[in-house]
Amino acid sequence: MHQESISALADVFDRAAEDYDRTGAAFFTPLGRRLVERARIAPGSRILDVGCGSGACLFPAARATGPDGRVMGIDLAPAMVDRAREEAKSLGLGHVSVEIMDALHPAFPTAHFDVVLSSMVLVWLPDSVNVLERYRPLLKPGGKLVYCNPKLTAGDGIPFVPKVFETVMESAGVRPKSFFEGLDNGWLGDPEEALLKAGYHSVDVCDEPYALELRSGDDWVRWSWSHGFRSFWEQIPQDRLAGLEAQVAVGTEALRDADGVIRVAGTVRHVSATA
Repeated sequence: MHQESISALADVFDRAAEDYDRTGAAFFTPLGRRLVERARIAPGSRILDVGCGSGACLFPAARATGPDGRVMGIDLAPAMVDRAREEAKSLGLGHVSVEIMDALHPAFPTAHFDVVLSSMVLVWLPDSVNVLERYRPLLKPGGKLVYCNPKLTAGDGIPFVPKVFETVMESAGVRPKSFFEGLDNGWLGDPEEALLKAGYHSVDVCDEPYALELRSGDDWVRWSWSHGFRSFWEQIPQDRLAGLEAQVAVGTEALRDADGVIRVAGTVRHVSATA
């Protein structure tokens, strides 16, 4: 990824930071808790959270380690880092630190961490195959890389994104099929071979269904503005934006169940591997 692309990505999440995981649609926070559960973090552990955002994994990990542990979060977006720092301070978590850092180039000593966590981040990294190899030396012998991403399955569309959203992508000049194929990065769908090649062993892959629950189609539109997907919206001409938002909201309403809740379904792929 070129430096200008990195800066652009950081800017998107800076603009999203105020509303990130605050729209009422529970997504990143429960997924972060679940990832930490699966990591089985021992008290006193040293943890790295890659792409920590506002702390979805960071704070559950801090509770798991207890005050004798050490939890470091890194994120590319300064506004996200500020939010996570403020939250850590308000929670009295003195063993939590958060720094601005590019996930593609982690700058830490070797054999420094017991667990490296990453929730819904690797899918965005174009160099993610090589990133796997870069994180392995940071782990102590027997340490674990534990991450999750949406499960990408050809032909099923993009997980947690209503079909009607493809209209927005096309309006932004992005071909949905090409975008979907680009997310796969050649290994996310079947990570075991890549992890073994990167020097890990004991690879475990587990798929779990998850549904984003919404009260209205407008809720999905607000949610989609609150994270990286806002980059598509921002490419829509202002004179077309409101109409497309309304179109997506109406299309999302078609997913309303008999109990009155809109559920945008997908599958989360949880992966762990030992260094």
